[in-house]
Amino acid sequence: MLSWAALDEEPWDVDVQLGMEKCDLYLEEAEEDMRRGLHRVAGQLEKQWRDWSALQTLVRLLQNWDELMQNQAALLQQT
Repeated sequence: MLSWAALDEEPWDVDVQLGMEKCDLYLEEAEEDMRRGLHRVAGQLEKQWRDWSALQTLVRLLQNWDELMQNQAALLQQT
């Protein structure tokens, strides 16, 4: 059976210190994992934004093309 005096001995302090160091390492690993995850998500969002911007440009080009074709058809009807 453990006595209260045994809890004050140094091996327990070493165990606590080792436990705290492990916790620090786990926290550092978790922070690094989060950082990598955020970079990955940011990269995906940037790609989606570029794709969306390209799609918007394509839509504007198609609208301009449609307007040009309508104008051309109107000119041909006038002649």
